[in-house]
Amino acid sequence: MRTRPTSITVICWLLIVVGAMAMIFIPLGLLYDHATRAVMDQRLRVVAGNLLPLSVEYAIGFTKVLVFITSGIAMLNGQKWARLLFTIMAAFDLLIHLTTAPVNTGLILGLIEYAVVVFFLFRPNANQYFGESRSQIGV
Repeated sequence: MRTRPTSITVICWLLIVVGAMAMIFIPLGLLYDHATRAVMDQRLRVVAGNLLPLSVEYAIGFTKVLVFITSGIAMLNGQKWARLLFTIMAAFDLLIHLTTAPVNTGLILGLIEYAVVVFFLFRPNANQYFGESRSQIGV
């Protein structure tokens, strides 16, 4: 039986718990924005420099959350495709933010967080957990 590294367990549970919380707050934020016109007008001014409409941002956010929850659950079960799915979706999300939003502290912290998580997901003990031998990963 494969032993799951603690780092993988922590990452997976963070993806699941934060994703579940986001599944609640994304729809609530959308309802709140549409229910209060003043808030919507203020949000539109804040994202005026953004190339994506607010509705597209919500759609991407909701899709990202679903992928993160799915990846977290599948990685807990040792599915190596889930690790790749998470890595690609998180990179795609960062790329969208880099190209459509002004660079800010949150984006820089997101890049650092992404690098740290990917580091732990592709360490040798994680590769062993996901069932990849040294010859399969090119080492």
